Amino acid sequence: MSTEIFPRRLPLDKPPPRDRSIVKERRTLYGLAWVCSRYQLSKNLVGVSTVHGEHRDAISEQWKGPFSFELAPTAVLAMDGNYYLVALWNRPHPGHTLEAIIEAARTVFGVDEKAIPEWHRFPLAWVIRDKQEREKRALDESVEDLAIANEPPLSAPGTRAH
Repeated sequence: MSTEIFPRRLPLDKPPPRDRSIVKERRTLYGLAWVCSRYQLSKNLVGVSTVHGEHRDAISEQWKGPFSFELAPTAVLAMDGNYYLVALWNRPHPGHTLEAIIEAARTVFGVDEKAIPEWHRFPLAWVIRDKQEREKRALDESVEDLAIANEPPLSAPGTRAH
């Protein structure tokens, strides 16, 4: 089994290499993000529409605290139809702790305290492959279930099947 140089997702406590780091002659970018639907993002931002980039204005207006605009969180719409609410990137953040930036982004996005962000590899082109793989597994499982349901019943002991 081969392992990816840069996995698609990593848990919060296993950060990826810093941006611009070279691993096996490749570089990549990760964002620490929560994933939600368009509806959930609009609900979290208290009715702000995701149409025409209105959510971006709302996020910018709510970004406060001791952080520069460079550290402002962003909502990225992926091809799977979900928003990736990026709290920060795998870049250095001098003078700021990871926890402080995450909590500030959590407040801006209106994310529940119990929700734990994950590191996601960008660009998010892989989300379509994940979706297709999940759909294929579901289809394979339903075909298998159908085959089992259509098997002829076993004969009772002592009788012959025809």
